[in-house]
Amino acid sequence: MPDLTCAVVHWNTPELLADCVTSLLAETARLAAAGLHAEVVVVDSGSCPAVRARLDTLLPAGATLLAAETNCGYGGAANLAFARSTAPLFLVSNADVLYLPGSLAALVELLRERPEAALAGPASWWDRERTLLLNPGFPEDRERLEEDAAAAAGATWPAHALAWQRRMAATAFATAPREVALLAGACLLARREPVVAAGGLFDPSFFLYYEDTDLCRRLRDRALPILYEPRAQIVHLFNQSRSPQAAARLAASRRQYLDKHYGATEAEHLLALAAASVPGEADFREWGPRDLGTPGPPPRFVWESDGESLFTLGLNPQIVPAALARCARPALALTGSFWEQLVPGTYWARATDPAGERVHGYWRFARP
Repeated sequence: MPDLTCAVVHWNTPELLADCVTSLLAETARLAAAGLHAEVVVVDSGSCPAVRARLDTLLPAGATLLAAETNCGYGGAANLAFARSTAPLFLVSNADVLYLPGSLAALVELLRERPEAALAGPASWWDRERTLLLNPGFPEDRERLEEDAAAAAGATWPAHALAWQRRMAATAFATAPREVALLAGACLLARREPVVAAGGLFDPSFFLYYEDTDLCRRLRDRALPILYEPRAQIVHLFNQSRSPQAAARLAASRRQYLDKHYGATEAEHLLALAAASVPGEADFREWGPRDLGTPGPPPRFVWESDGESLFTLGLNPQIVPAALARCARPALALTGSFWEQLVPGTYWARATDPAGERVHGYWRFARP
């Protein structure tokens, strides 16, 4: 019996999958040298026939293919591998993840050192150059929505946004493991026994989005620690879809999550609260936003600062959630490879002092 099952969920991204599995097999080889046996399973969740036909020859030796007949969603596909596995540890992964040396061993070691914990997750870089660090996230629970509502009522969005930045930076740049409320489902190491006791890995009724939020909520309800391990590092080349279908699915899963954990009546109240608490760029006019338009080459951001700065990049004017970068000099340029990775849409960026108290620059730009 393996000590660890690593399940990579795949849907129509074969090139990314090959890179992911290659990096993951290098990690399992390191574990094998230390006496821990791990298996790697790729769950193909109903890819198109042309892609499915390539997988047998595309996958590196050492990985097993588990093919679902239809697209059963991220959680459903992960559950197929979880049900098949008997290993006490289970890793679930997106196919757009690259495992950096030592990442898997660090997660395994952490759960061995902390037997009371149920989940562990790594630090995630957004780009191959490892410039922008993704924050682990915060659950969309009543407390967060009420904080946003208070900021809207008091017209204190700038201070509220910087407070969130400080929270995100404290976790993202931690130097030792720390307990968190949420980990992204793109890469999770789970301990089988407590996860089963909490109702299983993912609720299959969440086809896509919020399946990780629901899992973490179920574990928190049982007082089971969820740990962020900054010494385990991956690159997550996520490509957030802006399609109407994705937006509709996200909204449906959000409503489903709130219904499940708060009941239909309270969910209606929280959704109304959220709808009335969405800041616009005008709420941050004191920062003097600079519109970069649609830059031809990748944008370069320059600001005035005498020391280290903190740079954040996000998909909304508040820049929550955000990717974060520490800058020794008052400038940051997006690389060409990262620029190509970004999906079309509008982005916002901000530079502050390291403590997140003074804003040095605030920008908006479009990715065509």
